[in-house]
Amino acid sequence: MPPSSLDRVIILAAGLGLRLGALTSDRPKALIHVAGQTLLERGLGFASSLAPREIVVVAGGGATLPRSP
Repeated sequence: MPPSSLDRVIILAAGLGLRLGALTSDRPKALIHVAGQTLLERGLGFASSLAPREIVVVAGGGATLPRSP
């Protein structure tokens, strides 16, 4: 895909996923595996393909995600 003029992509990864039942009993919904990748990995892969300057992940309370400087 050609480079884009996107400044920022925001991925909404917050929420407990209570409606997903047993799938989220031990992990947040962003970390559920679908076809070998987590939902978050899928979102990050797609966002990266858009070549934005910045990718921001909005995580819910209690989340610990790596943060770039």
